[in-house]
Amino acid sequence: MLKIRDDVNLKELERYGFKKSRFFYELNYAEEGFDGFTVDIDNRKIGNYSCCSNNSIDIIYDLIKADLVVKE
Repeated sequence: MLKIRDDVNLKELERYGFKKSRFFYELNYAEEGFDGFTVDIDNRKIGNYSCCSNNSIDIIYDLIKADLVVKE
């Protein structure tokens, strides 16, 4: 399971295209369906819904390269 490091401010995710909702930061949310990733605000775990576009996967890779993600 991947998660955002505890010492990272979650607002940093907005620089990568995430949008804050009530309980999650969401990446690539669309009215017709969800095609990306979420970060749970409480436990910081990264989850995904249905299929993921290549762009979404590239952004998760960017987060890993920026050292914002740890494997739990």
